[in-house]
Amino acid sequence: MVYLLNLFPTKVRSKAGSKMILIVEPFGMGDILQLEPLIRGLTDRGCQVIVIAQERWEKLIPVELWPVSLPWDRIFRQPGKFWGEVIRFRRQFSQRIRAQEIWGMDPRGDIRSILFLRLIGVNRVLALDHYAGTDLKLPKICEQIPDTSPLEQRWKVNVRLGEAILGAGSSRTASWPRVDAFADNPPPRPGQIGLIPVAPWAGKLWPEASWNQLIEELSESSEFSFRILCGPGQAVGARHAVGRADLPVDEARDVPALARAISQCELLISVDSGPMHLAASLERPVVGLFGCTQLPVWSPAGKWVRVVRSQALPVHQISANVEFGKKSMRQITVSEVKEAVLDLLKQVRDSSESDQMPLNG
Repeated sequence: MVYLLNLFPTKVRSKAGSKMILIVEPFGMGDILQLEPLIRGLTDRGCQVIVIAQERWEKLIPVELWPVSLPWDRIFRQPGKFWGEVIRFRRQFSQRIRAQEIWGMDPRGDIRSILFLRLIGVNRVLALDHYAGTDLKLPKICEQIPDTSPLEQRWKVNVRLGEAILGAGSSRTASWPRVDAFADNPPPRPGQIGLIPVAPWAGKLWPEASWNQLIEELSESSEFSFRILCGPGQAVGARHAVGRADLPVDEARDVPALARAISQCELLISVDSGPMHLAASLERPVVGLFGCTQLPVWSPAGKWVRVVRSQALPVHQISANVEFGKKSMRQITVSEVKEAVLDLLKQVRDSSESDQMPLNG
């Protein structure tokens, strides 16, 4: 591996005060959203930032995006596809970047991303010293942030990557991820609750019977209405997960459509998923349901967030662990979720009322 990483050196002349950062994150929506505070901090300090990611997340990234065709777990199973991506990015890199101090950044601690950055010609690569959310140590094949806790929220770890380049204290004003691209979305409809019941891994799904009971108990108050939210091609699975043919489904065709649907909800209840993180970043109240996921690493971050979790130990999200994941989700009770929903909604409404109170005098 070290031999491969040294096969493709690229000489770059450094220009004082000028930094370009290439960040690699070829996976999901939630991973992209966790980069926002890092990107904000880097651009505020005058860095040029490029993110190598899937093109479908372009609206979530406030800087230039270089699209990859597939996430790593699929590209690396197709050698021809992988080397084609390397050649394409290496050509793009050599044409665009010369007289600057250049850093590659791998916020996941993924040896595949480090290999990719080095092969396209980036000599200085910064990464975690472990794979994100685990205690799996990364070989010393690049510059690393030492002693990062595998239990720290992703966005905070990402910010510390920026500090390693810009210096301690450079991110003093960092805050949780936010998305400003959809600021003109319509306001929420009072009492409308969005349900996000699907996720890429079946071990994250909450039982259909639990969704049904929660809807029935919340429906005892006539103020609530319910909508199911999902991405393209997920409508059938989402309706099946909730088991309610009578509920409308918003099958968003893209990120802007999903953000619009989320914005119209007064509160959302979601399994661990990208749309859950998007809701938090849009500052919509969200109750997240977690089974055997490593927390707080993957928990949503935002002003109005509640997490309801089982006490199951975290496991890798692979097919062999799906049944364990489902069992951990069954441990989450309807009463816990209902209490979190009502408490969060009360807090949000109380805050809104206090903001609207006139000042005396």
